[in-house]
Formats: sequence, C-alpha cells, structure tokens
Amino acid sequence: MPVTKEQVKTYAFGNTVKLDSMIDDLIPAAVNAAEAFTGRVFVNQVWEVYYDRPEFSNNMQLSTLNVNSIVAATTYSLDNTATVLDSGDYRLFNDQVIFLDSKSYSPEGFRAFQSVMVEVNAGYGADSTDQRKDIQTAIAQIVYHWAKTGNMQSTDSSPFDIPITAQYKLRPYVKRTHWL
Repeated sequence: MPVTKEQVKTYAFGNTVKLDSMIDDLIPAAVNAAEAFTGRVFVNQVWEVYYDRPEFSNNMQLSTLNVNSIVAATTYSLDNTATVLDSGDYRLFNDQVIFLDSKSYSPEGFRAFQSVMVEVNAGYGADSTDQRKDIQTAIAQIVYHWAKTGNMQSTDSSPFDIPITAQYKLRPYVKRTHWL
C-alpha cells in the first residue's frame, strides 16, 4: 500500500481512536479511488499490456499507467509465432512505446487479437516508505472523509466521493494524453 494505517490514523483520527478494522477496510478502497481518479498506479508493479493489431503506426499509447520503463516488447505473427524485440527496436516516450525498426514492427503481418505485448514497470514506489507525501496525504484525506461522513459514494459523475482537498493533492498525477 502507498500509505500505512498508522499514517491514516494519525492524519484522520489521531492515535486515540480505535478504528483499526474500519481503516483496514477503507485504505484499499481509498487507494483504488485515488488511482481511478488519476488513472495511475501508485505502488510499483509490472504489467503486461496487450494490444490488438494496431493501425499502421510506429507508436502506441501505453494505456493509463505511469510507466517507468519498458521491460520487453513482443509481437505475435499470423501463425502465433512470438518475436521478442531487441530493446534497440523501441523506446519509451511520454507513456508511449515508439517502434524504431519498421522491419520488426509491421502490423500487416500480426495476428488480429493481442498482437503486441508490452511489459512495463509502473508506479511511484515499492511501499509506504517511498511513496510521495502528497499521494499519502490525499489517501488519508479520503479515508478521513469517508469515515467522518459514512459515505463513499458520490452524487456526481465520479464513482467515489473524493474530497476537494484530496483532488487538489492528486491533480498533478492525473493522466494526460501526449501527442507526438
């Protein structure tokens, strides 16, 4: 988790309130809400992202993850042969994978579904000890708000009720689309 129970208790309730069970339940939900709000993952993870046969283009948007690096890129031909691309055949640029070698990346020879797999490292830290303070504070604010109001559901278009103070803290992490 990107924030500890003790951090949330200290922020939201002080150390005197015994709400451990409720906080245990609310922290993962608050993390999910904050990640959904930003379109990012907070704790380091490795993801395999599959794409159907792309249009003829040498770049692909890497979903909504905050990508730190590309571990590997693999293409799948019409006969299901997997080809692991050399790391010199692609690069990461603004959350997009750019294929540099047109010989190794020719979409007309790819199978139609799950034709490209890109394995990526994403996240801002391994656990609560190396998470960004504003992310931790925003999650603690969400937990506090939910515990205080007893309501996790929003009445607007967002699926979660995220207090404006937490939205402000999370705003710099909201996924933006980059165009080349």
